[in-house]
Amino acid sequence: CGQLGYELNLGILSDSDKAEVREQIKAYHKLADVFHNGDLYRLITPENSDVVANEFISEDKNTVIVCTYVMRARPNNAFKYAKLKALDLNAVYVDEKGREYTGDYLTHFGFKIAPERDYSSKIIVLNKKI
Repeated sequence: CGQLGYELNLGILSDSDKAEVREQIKAYHKLADVFHNGDLYRLITPENSDVVANEFISEDKNTVIVCTYVMRARPNNAFKYAKLKALDLNAVYVDEKGREYTGDYLTHFGFKIAPERDYSSKIIVLNKKI
C-alpha cells in the first residue's frame, strides 16, 4: 500500500522468482506517483473489521488505486464492500481487465471483498475513461 520492500536473500531465488520480483518492481514504479502524491482515503479500517481497504486517487483524479487486505478470514465471514470516495459520479472508470464501472456505482456500491484467506491482498487500478 504505497511501500515496497522485500525481506529475502536474492542469492537463493530461482530465476523465475527473480523475474517475478522484477515485474513487481516495475508495477510499483508505475503506481508510485499516485501512492506518494495522490489523496488517501481509508475506506475500511482494521479497528472495526477483519478486512482493510484503502483508496488512492491521483492529483488529476484520473487514476484510482484500491488496495484491499484480509487480516483474518473466518468461517462464514460476510463480504465487505469498499465504497470509493472522491470520484466523478458521471465518469466511467476502467480496470486493468477492461471492465467498466461508473463513478456512481463505485461510490454507492463499490468492490466486494471476499475474505477467503488470512493476509491475502489485492490491488485494483482504475483509469478514468476520457
